[in-house]
Amino acid sequence: MTSERDIVATLLQRLFAERGLAGAVLFGTQQEGILLPGIAGGPPLEALSGFALAPDGSVYRFWLAWDDTQRRHTLDPWERLTDLGVLATDPEYLAARRALGLAD
Repeated sequence: MTSERDIVATLLQRLFAERGLAGAVLFGTQQEGILLPGIAGGPPLEALSGFALAPDGSVYRFWLAWDDTQRRHTLDPWERLTDLGVLATDPEYLAARRALGLAD
């Protein structure tokens, strides 16, 4: 049986790939307590926000959301961070870098 966590992870990887970020690693995620429609009539999914580290080292802030107009899941907001600030020393960020084989 596939867990909600696995379903959301697969969905996020698809949405990242649509933006040219196949293989991005998540970090700093948190559930937001907002239910979104499920996939293909499946049970609802909980909105998730956090950060994605792309294979090239760029970092994006995202929120898994639902677009009523397009009737599909989306990433909104979606923003590339230009200043990592405190993330630069965050243990989850550093672990994501190691997972992608990027130097600390």
